[in-house]
Amino acid sequence: MTTATRPAPAASRPTPGPGPAPGSGPTPAGAWRRWRGTVALVALVFLGGLVVALLQVRPPVTGVLDPDDTGPAGAHALVALLTGRGQTVLRAGSVPAATAAAGRGTTLVVTSPDLLETGELATLARLRANLLIVAPGRAALAALAPAVTVAGPAAVTSLPPRCGLPGARLAGPVDLGGLALRTTAPRAWRCYPARSLARTGPGAVATFPSLVRYATGGRLITVMGSGSGLTNQYLGDDGNAALAMNLLGTSSHIVWLVPGPPTGLATPAHGRRSVASLIPEPVYDLAIQLGVVVLLTALWRMR
Repeated sequence: MTTATRPAPAASRPTPGPGPAPGSGPTPAGAWRRWRGTVALVALVFLGGLVVALLQVRPPVTGVLDPDDTGPAGAHALVALLTGRGQTVLRAGSVPAATAAAGRGTTLVVTSPDLLETGELATLARLRANLLIVAPGRAALAALAPAVTVAGPAAVTSLPPRCGLPGARLAGPVDLGGLALRTTAPRAWRCYPARSLARTGPGAVATFPSLVRYATGGRLITVMGSGSGLTNQYLGDDGNAALAMNLLGTSSHIVWLVPGPPTGLATPAHGRRSVASLIPEPVYDLAIQLGVVVLLTALWRMR
């Protein structure tokens, strides 16, 4: 007797779960619709910030006692007084420019002599112009005023002239000091004696002039231990303005040397500047801030 076998039941198919159906992932078009608002906002902020950064006016590069500087350390007020009485003041930003303009009968003002290199000092030493040298170091004195040496530092304070130089006697007390000076020049004017802060012996207190003027080779050389009294901030104190006007009153034409930055900070060779150097610094700050905004926005969108 044969019995019929029943077929085995087919295996039941698993019921699809609640997960995403195949092919239902985000498409490029959907991703763009999701992010386009954020991208547009970031682009708008970046372009606005870029325009503001490019329109910013960079402050002018000025040095100590720059005649164009109206700040406290500049000398614009003194130059205005000089030009007001009919003198010509030419600002020279380099030694070649100063050399071309400073001839016999002019006065060359050197307010930052320690920024000059040895060759530049030698070039200035060959000029026939009068010299007014402010707060020079030993190397600058050796080149420009070899008859004057530094005895030591001195405090900058109000000092009486105590000399026979007419311009100093008329000015009276001024803010000087800075450097105590020695000179071997015959018939030199030694004015505004200041106490040297350098020790010369146990209990010894030595005073030296902080302004020296002498004539040599048909020109006047004046050395000031400090230029504090020439600044816009202190020009109106004591007799500072009067002394400056008197010292510079010997020439109708004045060349004011403002040395440029040191060689290491100068522009690249051949006068060429890199593309990065042409981009204002605020642009870099803006780029960093935008990068942070984009990162935070991306994290928020992925949460």
